[in-house]
Amino acid sequence: MAFKCPDGIQQKLIRAEMHLTEVARALNSFTNGECHLIPEINEELKLMVLRIDITPKITSQLSAMVGDFLFNARCILDYLVWAIILQAGNTPTAKNMFPITSSGENFASQLKRKRLDGVPVEAVAIIKGLQPCSARNHPLAWLDSLHNVDKHRELIMTTVVADNTSLDFDGSLSMFLGDEELYDKAIFGDVGIPLDALGSEMDRFTNVEVKGEATLFVAFKELSPEAEDLRRVEVLLVLESILSFIKYDTLERLIDFATQSL
Repeated sequence: MAFKCPDGIQQKLIRAEMHLTEVARALNSFTNGECHLIPEINEELKLMVLRIDITPKITSQLSAMVGDFLFNARCILDYLVWAIILQAGNTPTAKNMFPITSSGENFASQLKRKRLDGVPVEAVAIIKGLQPCSARNHPLAWLDSLHNVDKHRELIMTTVVADNTSLDFDGSLSMFLGDEELYDKAIFGDVGIPLDALGSEMDRFTNVEVKGEATLFVAFKELSPEAEDLRRVEVLLVLESILSFIKYDTLERLIDFATQSL
């Protein structure tokens, strides 16, 4: 960046970039892999299904790296509001933070909760213009949804996704699935065969070997309705979009309000 940041913001930016590099390095091994379909009996539903099994596997370490990135990225925004208030000659409080809202009404509600008290009106207008509002595919909406899960509930869960998959059914049938995405541990085709319909074919079906190769990418698991679109976007692309928006759309437009005396 061509501008100077207060030290706290600068350090959180450095940490976010470091964790992004770690995530990118960890994802290098998830470009190609193997895909197996494992026969499985669902006793409760009385169905025979094929469970997708993809290797290599995701580890919780990757989820922790992603969570560390999200924490530091969110801190940059909150630190920015704090610095702006100080630069304006006002005193920040525990209520101050950078709001991320889904509508104009929600933004107004955040103002009533004193999130931007002490921030100059010109900066408030810019922050309002940066809001995702109803845009689902927006870096700040992604950041808010993912960080809330990681902060309050559980590690951010990721999953391996196979596309351009070649499958071989016991050497008797080959299948190529082009852009159809297969999610690790999901049920193939989201359907099953009723057990009573298999009859004498039960043994043959349960012993069938289905294996193949695929190109891979790593995506977020479904987290909430507003984050549904993340299931089809590569993790690294999501994180890069978030950091780029913070650096070039947010900091560049607001940093002068926080650094005029530097």
